[in-house]
Amino acid sequence: MSFDISNLNAKVDLADGEWIDDIPDHPGLRLRVRSARYKPYRVALSAFYRANNKSIQTDEGFVDAQADTGKFMAAHLLLDWDQSKAKGPNALTDKGKPVAYSPELALAILSADDDLGIGDEYRGAVAYAAGKASERLLEKTRAASGN
Repeated sequence: MSFDISNLNAKVDLADGEWIDDIPDHPGLRLRVRSARYKPYRVALSAFYRANNKSIQTDEGFVDAQADTGKFMAAHLLLDWDQSKAKGPNALTDKGKPVAYSPELALAILSADDDLGIGDEYRGAVAYAAGKASERLLEKTRAASGN
């Protein structure tokens, strides 16, 4: 693969994120997320892990999605959700109606260390979606480079 250096300073807008659906164990859920490679997220998460003497990588090479990473996911990766067609035990509802996204609710869910596993489920869903957004970004980069 080669990169056309005339595109060296070309900016890619990562701020708006992408809608990702077909999230395992979350039928009907759609998440609007930024790429897991979103620099402010990586910087904040790395600083946290360095300050707390923890490892960022799991054995599989992915960011460890524990409760203490949820606040970074909420602040940098998860931008919105669409629960309108979500079904099953992982759908978020309030009195049977889909729950609307809010940054405060996203933070509460993504940083939850609850016995029901809601926090774990949604951190996993956001990590998956952000990984898919990264794959799409890589595809766009390859297409732009002519490969």
